[in-house]
Amino acid sequence: MNEESEFVATLNARSAKARIPIPMAGHEAPFGWRVLTPWLAALLPGSFLFRFRALGLLSNWATLILVYETLRSLRRSVLASLVGLLLYAGVFWTLKFSWYSPFYIDAQTQLFLALVTFLAVRGAFPWILAILPIAALQKESATVAGLFAVACFARRHGWHSLVTARYAALVVLESTLPLLAVRWFVGPLPQEWSLARAFAVLLTQPSLPAKLVMSSISGLGILVVLLLVHGKHTLRFFWAHREWGLYASVTVLLTFGGVDKSRLFLYTLLPLTVAAVHVIDELHLRRERWADRTWLAATLLLHLWLGWHLTPMGDTREYLLRMVPEWAAAAGWPPVEYYTHVAVALGAWVIATVRLGWQQASPR
Repeated sequence: MNEESEFVATLNARSAKARIPIPMAGHEAPFGWRVLTPWLAALLPGSFLFRFRALGLLSNWATLILVYETLRSLRRSVLASLVGLLLYAGVFWTLKFSWYSPFYIDAQTQLFLALVTFLAVRGAFPWILAILPIAALQKESATVAGLFAVACFARRHGWHSLVTARYAALVVLESTLPLLAVRWFVGPLPQEWSLARAFAVLLTQPSLPAKLVMSSISGLGILVVLLLVHGKHTLRFFWAHREWGLYASVTVLLTFGGVDKSRLFLYTLLPLTVAAVHVIDELHLRRERWADRTWLAATLLLHLWLGWHLTPMGDTREYLLRMVPEWAAAAGWPPVEYYTHVAVALGAWVIATVRLGWQQASPR
């Protein structure tokens, strides 16, 4: 994995080597328009591997701080916020992937998503307008957090008010103009990627449901299963906090924007982490019972195991089998054996969770 032969990583490394904030000729769209991280890496000293790992390390630390502060701003306890931090960091694609594949720009993209989310929760809406143009230079989809900011703004000032409409227009303008400027400045690039083609390829695959299930486990760990098992409380949270429901819904759609489903679930990681912390805090952390504490410990351990934090990294084949099942199947390595173990572990966890829920509901 450290050889960085992946297509996107190679483009980012070549852009940094050019030492200019403009992608080199021959870069494919839209990857050649994501200029911020390669430009920053070009300014740093040392080897290319060191530059991108340094940026990844700083971005990851800043993102973790922002995730924690976001949860605290939502009036979650210190313990609940730390649990949320473990849920976020326990996903393979947040911290571990950025170390083993540092030439990807996901760590920096997550930083912008977390920053805009934090500012929206705190009500610092003017600052968001200053950050969105920079986020657009990082990655066009990083501006999706602007929709969450608009929803938070509308919750405070009214969904149908004129001031909300003006702020929404500014968010769209601030997110769009930098993209148009970069595309004009860089010039036309080969259209080797298109959203329509990605959708067409995905929807014609008969194994799409199975791949989505496996990719969601790779991309989000235990979060999806946890929220589904506590479906009533999850829906209640998203209904009471519609801005988070909108955030989760829009970011889920972004997972269909490319072939790498597991990694694309990063967009929805933050809203689902917030929802999961709400469920855990309401149902388990506020009860001083050993059964709830044991359940929490088992949940976090299972989440870390799914994120490949409890076992050493293997070779490329094992990486594909565990974390990128769509590519493993395409290479003729159906990840049946590994995901059979995952199904057994998750099945046992679901049974234990349901039984604990029955015990909580039963009269004493």
